[in-house]
Amino acid sequence: MPSFIRFGLILAALGAVVNLVGWATGTDVGMVASVWGLLAIVGSIIVLVQGVKAHRTQVAGADGDYAFGQAFVEALKIYGVSFVVGTIWNILYFSFINTDFTDRQKAAMTEFMEKAGTPEEAMSQALADLDKSPIELVLAPSTLGVVLVIGLIICAIIAAVLKRERKLA
Repeated sequence: MPSFIRFGLILAALGAVVNLVGWATGTDVGMVASVWGLLAIVGSIIVLVQGVKAHRTQVAGADGDYAFGQAFVEALKIYGVSFVVGTIWNILYFSFINTDFTDRQKAAMTEFMEKAGTPEEAMSQALADLDKSPIELVLAPSTLGVVLVIGLIICAIIAAVLKRERKLA
């Protein structure tokens, strides 16, 4: 199996584990969910770095040249596999496992906004966005676009850090 598929699947599995742990512990909504999200981002960066490093070693050896473009394409391939598998996972997760997510998210947001003294009209507007199912939100063009842009930026940063080019003397 090509390394980009292996690391892409590991990256998708990381997201699934974070989803399941958050759901099983009841910490998938509210402020604690943000901590899970940050942990997932850090873990994702680590997996992407390890995947690109593995490819660099395979292609360029211990000290050979490894251009930015090579690193960027490898990171994108890993991210692409993870993106596709992760999207499918999220559809299954919200359809069959975490089916009451929207109701629990609304309750957590309502409690937070009430404590903060948010006016009723502003609360209604904020909660209206949650009338969509999580699957609609996962597949919304705006969500997919943000995820792809963030992925491109992370892949570019990783490629810039991991490229290895000899300077001409």
